[in-house]
Amino acid sequence: MQKITINNIKIFGHHGVYEYENEGQYFYVTIVYAYDYGDNHADRLNEVVDYTSVIDYLHASFDEIRFNLMEKLIDYLVGEFKNQFRFDYLKISITKKINIRDSKTDILIEKEISND
Repeated sequence: MQKITINNIKIFGHHGVYEYENEGQYFYVTIVYAYDYGDNHADRLNEVVDYTSVIDYLHASFDEIRFNLMEKLIDYLVGEFKNQFRFDYLKISITKKINIRDSKTDILIEKEISND
């Protein structure tokens, strides 16, 4: 089984508790996934999960429902991706930048699931 990683997909969203977050901010999403596509596949795109469809699905799902907490957002996304693509392994990481106490800080949340 191979793992595919799509790093730092920049996406605009309206998730958060604070008023300035609800106005919208950028998030950076990394998706790592794996599935068994067998040993005898041909070299054709229609026989694999096209990573552009994974990115398109992220954009379609990201602002479908607004969440206050990143924990709820990542739970939702992992569930949606698991149902849509039936991955054997999935890890989603979401990063956002915040300004707190005169310091720019990255907040990262990750969720990982597998069929093991």
